[in-house]
Amino acid sequence: MIEAAGLIAGAASDMHDPEFKRWSKANWADYLLSALRALALVRPDAFRVTAAVALKEGHTHHIPEDGLRFIELQANVDEFGYPADAITRVDGSTLARFAPGWRADAPADSVEHYLWDERRPTEFQTVPPVRDGVSVILVYAAEPAAIEAPTDDDWPELDIEAHYATQLRHWLLYRAHSKQTSMAAKQAAAQERQAFYAALGEKVPGQQFNDPRSRDNA
Repeated sequence: MIEAAGLIAGAASDMHDPEFKRWSKANWADYLLSALRALALVRPDAFRVTAAVALKEGHTHHIPEDGLRFIELQANVDEFGYPADAITRVDGSTLARFAPGWRADAPADSVEHYLWDERRPTEFQTVPPVRDGVSVILVYAAEPAAIEAPTDDDWPELDIEAHYATQLRHWLLYRAHSKQTSMAAKQAAAQERQAFYAALGEKVPGQQFNDPRSRDNA
């Protein structure tokens, strides 16, 4: 667990604004949600949800509305609600080579394999196509809950493993520096963004200074 109050107080102190005069609590609440979303996309297991879900008829499906990113299908669910046959991932090119017409197969009562393309993070496909109501055990990363700025210092406790605190702090500082327009601030923002990914052992995606999903891109 991570105490959001301490995380934000530390970031505000780093920005020499411990009393939230230049960066309001609403700013920091927005930045923290942005940080959690960024973390969820890189480390989806940190927001892992495992649930039995009923699929719609066909081969293309979507994760629940509270989901941010698909992780895997684990197994079919039998008529009594218990895990049944395991579901394995299959490579799209292999499937296209050996069963090019699989999408036209008749809907089945269970899933054998699944396909997933990270370019479509909330969508997955089942092989074979299934009839309406077929249930499977789905694992996905949930969208982080909205964070409201408190009137006092009663920030929420984050249900995230404590070792992610450093990465989240880097993202908070990246967003805070991004609010400024000077070249030095832009360089500092880029460094903090790079530090976020480096601390996760990941390469830095294409450069950008603002999160397009944020309420506050100023």
